[in-house]
Amino acid sequence: MDDSHVEKLLMNQQDALLITYDGRSLLHHAILSGNLAVVGAILQRGQTPLLAACHRGQLWPVHQLLAAGADGSVRDASGAGCAHAAAAAGQLTVLQYLGEVVGFSLSDPDDDGRTPVMVAAAGGHAAAVKYLIEQARPSLLSADAGGRTAVHLAAAAGHQHVCWLLVTSGSAELLTAADAEGRAPHQLPSVSSAPSWFALGLVLTLLGASVACVLLYMQTRIL
Repeated sequence: MDDSHVEKLLMNQQDALLITYDGRSLLHHAILSGNLAVVGAILQRGQTPLLAACHRGQLWPVHQLLAAGADGSVRDASGAGCAHAAAAAGQLTVLQYLGEVVGFSLSDPDDDGRTPVMVAAAGGHAAAVKYLIEQARPSLLSADAGGRTAVHLAAAAGHQHVCWLLVTSGSAELLTAADAEGRAPHQLPSVSSAPSWFALGLVLTLLGASVACVLLYMQTRIL
């Protein structure tokens, strides 16, 4: 693989360190070819072959890298680890391997306060969200640096099915939890303004109103 091919892959691929056809990563090829510019660009992203393999769902390379002594606690420039990388792409098999075979934590936050379940929710990966809820048992009320919960992130991206999954798996407070700007999930601009997501906004609004009524009723009964 020549320098021009390495540079082209680096420009066109989301993961500069994905494992190529010959079992090597682009970092390997860049180092072997002496292309310091490409090496620097890859390292600046904070990526490693392990994180790239997790994101790509390449289970065998993930296993081989860890068996060879790769640092499983590695983080990228944003503080995202192996579980984040797999969750971002909905790589359920890799998440299962990391959580059940290797014993990695599946609930640690990145530098922005986002846990793997938040990342999976933002990407609309329902199977990964369901697994992380059951396996890691994260607090679904946890919020990132912007005060956004997993429901906020899923709603903002229009993932109705993930919103339903989160709401039915969590507490009623998820529907009324406010982000740093005081907005509940149904009040996000992307939900309230996009016609294709009107149904989601309506459902969240109605559910939020229903929850508020139930909570008010319970409070009056207790008092």
